[in-house]
Amino acid sequence: GERTAANSGLARVRRVLGAPERFLGVELRDAMAAGDDTRANKTFGEMLPAERTLSALWALDGSVDARAHVLRAATGARDAPGSIDALLRASGDDPTHEFDGVAERLVAQDRATPILPSAATAVLAHTERYTLDRSGLLRWVLFDVRRVSGTTDVEENAQAAAPDVWGRNTQRALRRRIFKRDGRVVEPDKTPRASQAHADLSQLEQGDSIEAIYEGWALPGDTWDVGIDTPDMLPERTAVHDATIELRLPSRLRGSLWSHPLLGKADERTDGDSRVLTWHVVDHAVRRVEDGVPKMDRSAAVSFSTAQWADVARALRETIATLDDHDPEIAAWARDAAGAAAATPTRATVDAIVTAAGKALRESDPGTLSDYGGGIAPVQQQTARSFLTSHDGSRSWLVLRSLRELGIASDLRVAENDPFSADPAFPPHFGRFIHPLVVAHVEGQDVWIDADVSGPPLPAGRVSPELRGRLALATDGTIAPLPSADKGDERDEVDVRLTVDDHGDARGTFAVVLRGRDAQELAEALFRIVGAERQRALRDVVLAWLPWANVDEVQLASSE
Repeated sequence: GERTAANSGLARVRRVLGAPERFLGVELRDAMAAGDDTRANKTFGEMLPAERTLSALWALDGSVDARAHVLRAATGARDAPGSIDALLRASGDDPTHEFDGVAERLVAQDRATPILPSAATAVLAHTERYTLDRSGLLRWVLFDVRRVSGTTDVEENAQAAAPDVWGRNTQRALRRRIFKRDGRVVEPDKTPRASQAHADLSQLEQGDSIEAIYEGWALPGDTWDVGIDTPDMLPERTAVHDATIELRLPSRLRGSLWSHPLLGKADERTDGDSRVLTWHVVDHAVRRVEDGVPKMDRSAAVSFSTAQWADVARALRETIATLDDHDPEIAAWARDAAGAAAATPTRATVDAIVTAAGKALRESDPGTLSDYGGGIAPVQQQTARSFLTSHDGSRSWLVLRSLRELGIASDLRVAENDPFSADPAFPPHFGRFIHPLVVAHVEGQDVWIDADVSGPPLPAGRVSPELRGRLALATDGTIAPLPSADKGDERDEVDVRLTVDDHGDARGTFAVVLRGRDAQELAEALFRIVGAERQRALRDVVLAWLPWANVDEVQLASSE
């Protein structure tokens, strides 16, 4: 096209808008397309750091230090970290070279003399390397070779899991191959739209071996914290022949580290300005995984975090700030919901607001007020008013805003939904506190409100039994256990009365009073199912206790 006339028109638009730096990206694209390096470099220099891309920097930088320049600019580039691996691959940086021939050698050795012959899934070799730069840029590489022996292993353990890394991150599989028992080597076809896990390994059979090499890049998130959770090295039915985890960190970096006892003590050394930690596991048999172990303690893994609980609390406050507003519609709704109790705030006012919130929001969304909420929103997208409009959202937030509009002081707590870790020194971790609770201060006492549950909200003053004794995070960063008072009227009750006749047949009644999470989930289901489906759901509750019974009649009684 006529680029000269286009540039003149672009200059006129800039003068009209009074913004001489607008459309620099368009000008850069045209200059690079025309091969005008002088104008392209000038335009690139005029752009703000956040407007520049690594791909443009790579195209314009012809020096031998282009790789270092790209990595240094990654923290501010808008196409990072997604473009890093492609640019480095174009420069000849291929992390798969060092693993060439390793899988072939191990598979041949395993066929000649089986390695860990009694293991259902045998990890023949496993290497993880994490390198964190002082700028916050993280690169990780994972190499894994494993043999699967049973159909369960083909289904569950065929794919080596990738680490969980915080922030903006990208990852891809550099190599995946299946070593068949007959000596063939199969490269799986890509299945980008498959819904089933490891669908590309559909040709996998019992006794085959799988090689996988993954690479990933990550940059810190909104709070500029770095977090790494390595995959479980010893999941169920898995034994390890040789495995290594290497973590390379800046020597002066502040952070918290935890490793599973099965990994042993890390070997630590100093390499220039880096601190290198290495865990090595050799010939470890299948471990016994017990039920009831907290979530993070179940995985034979390493967890590293630069966050502190004050940072997690700050992220929670940022999440709250994106929801906060002073809409007169919420004040009017709160007064209507409280009725006569709105004039003088009392415990009855709290009860009325909680009940009304359950009716207004049939679907609760506890994730809205988690300790991080999936990220800090740059603009306000949700408010209590939008929850009322859509009939979907956080009941806890609606209750909190309504109580404050009525003059009742209220605070927010976010509790653990499940036990997270039994180690008090476990690193601070986003995603640990995900269940919001409201504490209303009325009539000289604290009233706990657990509204974001399945089904209707619990009455004010009651907390789900599963949460009692769990830890909760306040907005000021303090962590304390929830009240653990045990009320005798909150236990499940089962009353079975059977009469056995002379033939050994029994007939009678079965009554069960469900409370807690099971009752909440059943109440949630009853919002959607009616008629015969509802009767079938209730019969299933009876059959769970009396599997061989004929349920002649079933009835539901509920206060909701």
